[in-house]
Amino acid sequence: MKNNTMIKQLEWNFIPQYEKNQICKICGWYNKYGELTPTGKRIAYSSWDQLSSAAQRIILNKATGK
Repeated sequence: MKNNTMIKQLEWNFIPQYEKNQICKICGWYNKYGELTPTGKRIAYSSWDQLSSAAQRIILNKATGK
C-alpha cells in the first residue's frame, strides 16, 4: 500500500489544477451549483502531504473504484 500511496502522491502533486478540481467533484466535494465547496477547494489546492489521511483515503478509493 505504501508504494501505491507514493505513486498517488506523485500523481497528485503533478497533475494540472483543473484535474484536481474534477477529482474533488467526483469525490463529492461540491455544492448544488456544481462548484467546489470550501473543503473541496482546500483539498484541490493542497499538496498530497498537506491532505488529511481521510482525504487521501477518499481520493485513493475513488481512483481505484472502491
